[in-house]
Amino acid sequence: MSRPKHDRWWILMLASVGLTAGGLVLIFWPSEDARVLGRAIGIVFAANGILLAISAFSVIRLGYDWAVLAFEAIWMLSLGLPLWIDPSGSATALASVTGAVLFLGSAIQVLLVAALKNELFGPDRELLEGMLGLVLGAAMLRYPTIGVRGVATLTGIWMLGSGVLVGITALVLAGFGNLPDYGSGVSKTA
Repeated sequence: MSRPKHDRWWILMLASVGLTAGGLVLIFWPSEDARVLGRAIGIVFAANGILLAISAFSVIRLGYDWAVLAFEAIWMLSLGLPLWIDPSGSATALASVTGAVLFLGSAIQVLLVAALKNELFGPDRELLEGMLGLVLGAAMLRYPTIGVRGVATLTGIWMLGSGVLVGITALVLAGFGNLPDYGSGVSKTA
């Protein structure tokens, strides 16, 4: 099945660069100030949410299912804006809030991917990103006293992984690879 190219692939690439760069910064986060960390996480997540929302609206005209992208945009904005505007002063509260939103958002993302056949990306990227978020969100919820360094590292790992997966998707949409056809019923081993 021939698919039109996504001419706004660069929006996803911007999201990828932002997430990857933000993830690297957080992994090597030098400060022990939970407010500064909360604001940094909030800014990166909010910016990524805006880029994903733009991308979700741009794929509608191509006839692709945009629900997963729209959900990711809402999810990122729901975490990013409150942290950016009013970050918590406590590392434990930051771990609990970030862990809860990461875990719940990832669980909903995995359920959406299972319920919808996303023709734009196929389920692989969303499932990998969702599973990574589930594991790291659960770790923050289980160990909320991990401190600022722990929150920064776990959030950074999630952002780095998500950024790489979004970047791969952007490159495929730009024409540097093939989109798998998940709905054709044709065996890949044949």
